[in-house]
Amino acid sequence: MSKFAPYFYEYHQTKKKPNPDIFLADVRELILACGIKMLFRGISGMDFRKGINAIYSDVYPIFLKAQKNPTRVSSYKDAVKCLEALSKGFVVNPKDNRLSLASRILFFLAPNLQTFNMNNSIAKSYGLQSRPHHHYAGYFELLAKGLITNQTALSKYKIPPMRDELDYKTWYEASRTDWWRRRVLDLAVMFRASPSIVPNPNLKHLIQQVRKVDEEKANAV
Repeated sequence: MSKFAPYFYEYHQTKKKPNPDIFLADVRELILACGIKMLFRGISGMDFRKGINAIYSDVYPIFLKAQKNPTRVSSYKDAVKCLEALSKGFVVNPKDNRLSLASRILFFLAPNLQTFNMNNSIAKSYGLQSRPHHHYAGYFELLAKGLITNQTALSKYKIPPMRDELDYKTWYEASRTDWWRRRVLDLAVMFRASPSIVPNPNLKHLIQQVRKVDEEKANAV
């Protein structure tokens, strides 16, 4: 999120677009980090600059309307519209799509949009069709309902203190939304849908260490 959201919120305040080459590098890094195999085979069919422009010409107006919502979070239906627009922006052939990539960019770009990280294993696990262009709207609806169904359990998870390269503006905006609960839900359903993915056995200890550091920093202020 520290790589994407600051650009977006800066544009929201100043209406100045970031250097597209910097943003382009971040998109390429995201592709590598997410390991979306199909993108490595289909990069030649992508138009990165057109996709980046779609963020400002097509996604931002929907984001702006969502800001009028007292909860500071759009509906998943608005997020689906953003997903469609951004996916179309990234492809050269209108018949193609980059829905999986678009979902990940949007998830980290604007916490105020109720987006979810699309994953084919999760889609199939919950009875949706395997191809993203068949299930993307149902995918968002399914996880949006999951937020409501599990709101009591998810409310226990508070967004961690600001750290690393994340700026205060982005952290503050994310903390006012359900972004962290969506992140927890995203990971929970991924583990359920992909038994081969096993959490680090020392994860609990690592989390305790990070919390301890955060507490020490807070007490030192």
